[in-house]
Amino acid sequence: MPNLTATPGVKNATVLIGVPLFFAPTSDVTIPGKPHKEHWETELELCSEGYFQTLGLHLLHGRLLDANDVASARKVAVVNEQLAHKYFPGEDPIGRQIKVNEFDNLPETVHDAYFEIVGVVNNSRTFDFEGFSAVPEAPEKTQPKVFLPYPLSGIAGDAFAMQTGVSPASLVDTVRREIQSVDNHVVLIAPTVAGATGYSLGEVMEGTVYGKPRFTAIAFGSCAGLGFALAIVGLFSVMTYIVSLKIHDIGIRLALGASRGAILRLMLRRGAWLVGWGMLIGLISSLGLTRLMSSQFPGVSAYDPLTLTVVLSMVLTAGLAACSLPAHRATQVDLMMTLRNE
Repeated sequence: MPNLTATPGVKNATVLIGVPLFFAPTSDVTIPGKPHKEHWETELELCSEGYFQTLGLHLLHGRLLDANDVASARKVAVVNEQLAHKYFPGEDPIGRQIKVNEFDNLPETVHDAYFEIVGVVNNSRTFDFEGFSAVPEAPEKTQPKVFLPYPLSGIAGDAFAMQTGVSPASLVDTVRREIQSVDNHVVLIAPTVAGATGYSLGEVMEGTVYGKPRFTAIAFGSCAGLGFALAIVGLFSVMTYIVSLKIHDIGIRLALGASRGAILRLMLRRGAWLVGWGMLIGLISSLGLTRLMSSQFPGVSAYDPLTLTVVLSMVLTAGLAACSLPAHRATQVDLMMTLRNE
């Protein structure tokens, strides 16, 4: 592996199989002393020692993979917190053995091999795909994951990942020269995931993970904003019509000594009654539609009290504001003209 960390602008670098955070292969695992009937599906990450620093994973217990582990293809493993909690509840996994059963089915990998767990790191998400869109798993569905030295797979590392302090695009030519100085037959290409290509992980995720949710959010938000505006205009029109129908009634109340403040409060109460019923119907309808919304925006709860409270407050405020102008006009009724017309 070329010494990419010596390249100006590169903070950390790693070799791995595949694109980080995407398409992690899975395997059933066996742990001595822990028989089980169901498959213990576990994600596999084949990487070099710099993977954890590059991807921002933090050591919780034990140690990380080091250069000697990778160079000698030692049978050691680092696991994530989810694996430790699920397969070693209430136990210390450090020093325990784990076997990746899928390796026995691949000719180029090590067979019948047990790996010693040397460290535990925090959980991280892996992005999976539905059709052409990427959907991040919810935090509570984080899968158990095991990290192994990549030479154990028998496959040459086909990806380099780097954490940089400058624009990744500005380092492409430098990194290409550094790699080809070690092996000039290597061709550096940008990773492509579900049609999205980019030299930075941000570019790949922009075209896969965030593209659809952002478009969906804009579409839903535009429709919601238009519907909200139409509702306010409709409420204003209804209140104006109600005031026009109540001109005679307002005139009589004024003639009998009602104050204009009382007339204002009366019309605002009528508007508040309409707004209240509208909010109740909308709330009931929204509870049925939030499941659709949560399916379009992964990680968003179907029932978020804070969001509902904010939305209801906005609707109430805007609704009363829409009622205030017709209600104020009701207080400006000319008493003598109204009675004369009647």
